[in-house]
Amino acid sequence: MSAESERPDPDLPQDPGIPGSKSPEQLPPQDEPEVERVPDSGLPDVDDEGQMAPENSVHER
Repeated sequence: MSAESERPDPDLPQDPGIPGSKSPEQLPPQDEPEVERVPDSGLPDVDDEGQMAPENSVHER
């Protein structure tokens, strides 16, 4: 193939891409989402056999 066949024909309309799309340089800067920090609650609640306790269980023993 010649280099001539690789260039687009100026007489043909070119595909503009997705309408309304913007390249990353055109996008406004975005703030990082706020994430609420939750203190680590330690080890999960497990019974003597190591099974996880149901979410709605009563934690009194």
